[in-house]
Amino acid sequence: KGRYHCCRGFIELYINDDIEEAIYNFNLQLTQYSTDKSTFYEAWSNLGIGLAYQKLGKLCRAESFIDSSSKILSKVKKEGKHTMIAIVDLYVDIIAAYAELGKHQRALTLIHEILHELTEQDLIYKADVLAELESKCLYAQGEVIQATMKQFTAMFVAELRGNTDLRS
Repeated sequence: KGRYHCCRGFIELYINDDIEEAIYNFNLQLTQYSTDKSTFYEAWSNLGIGLAYQKLGKLCRAESFIDSSSKILSKVKKEGKHTMIAIVDLYVDIIAAYAELGKHQRALTLIHEILHELTEQDLIYKADVLAELESKCLYAQGEVIQATMKQFTAMFVAELRGNTDLRS
């Protein structure tokens, strides 16, 4: 049921554009269905609340919830209860949120951490998306040459993964 409220929160946030209802559902998951303080769904719900506040223009609140999501997900990753693929998917959303908030250094730190984990596990899952996000952060910081190189990396890995959206 907690997972339902988490999913419902994202439906309300992105499909129905009902931010209040989204926050309500995320809070239900956090307050009524989260038995362990380091669950994947707690991280996902915190991210959802952060994204809702970002949509409302309350950037300090957004950043606070996104930070919480990142910290919780780090614990979840260490516990090894979820696949790296699920964890990477959530990290990609966290990184993109940080980039949108202009927190490029935080985004870059997470990108390097996740790419290191993927490399250790011989995975290229979303390495192209992470390289593209890294490129955007580097461009935003004025590091044009490095950013361009990361774009080439992203396109190359996208070709390997069959990611037609990114490779073109």
